[in-house]
Amino acid sequence: METYEIGDLLKCKWRDTLWVVIGMDPNVVSKHRQGIVIRRYSRGITYRNSGYSKDYTLVSRPNSCK
Repeated sequence: METYEIGDLLKCKWRDTLWVVIGMDPNVVSKHRQGIVIRRYSRGITYRNSGYSKDYTLVSRPNSCK
């Protein structure tokens, strides 16, 4: 399982949308997935959602060489 950090830019595997991690969901504790709180901005509207790490791939991480 890949763990994400606040500020990571993620891409949804199902919808090809980009999301920014704004928090972690403390209610999800598992060895196989991480609960994340995410946000995206599209056409003047801000969307907030929560999901599981297995449904997203890391695009970039602030202050890293990736």
